[in-house]
Amino acid sequence: MRKGICPFSLRAQSQHRVYARGQIRFITRELATVDGSWTVTVTRDATGKELPVINGRGFELVQKKHGSWKFIATREMVIFGRS
Repeated sequence: MRKGICPFSLRAQSQHRVYARGQIRFITRELATVDGSWTVTVTRDATGKELPVINGRGFELVQKKHGSWKFIATREMVIFGRS
């Protein structure tokens, strides 16, 4: 990925996302943290050129309200220079 390009601001003609849940930690019965990893593939820029695979990690704070879980806060982090 080129420096200074935000992968989420690109207009993707088609893309494939894979999410892998890492771990859920319950703080209370109705509040939990969720962390995991994700991969975005088959992404193209505005000219149609295929972009490299983007790997990242995510962290979410979720709260159970009226029987369903809602995102309270989320942080997505792109992994650069994996070796």
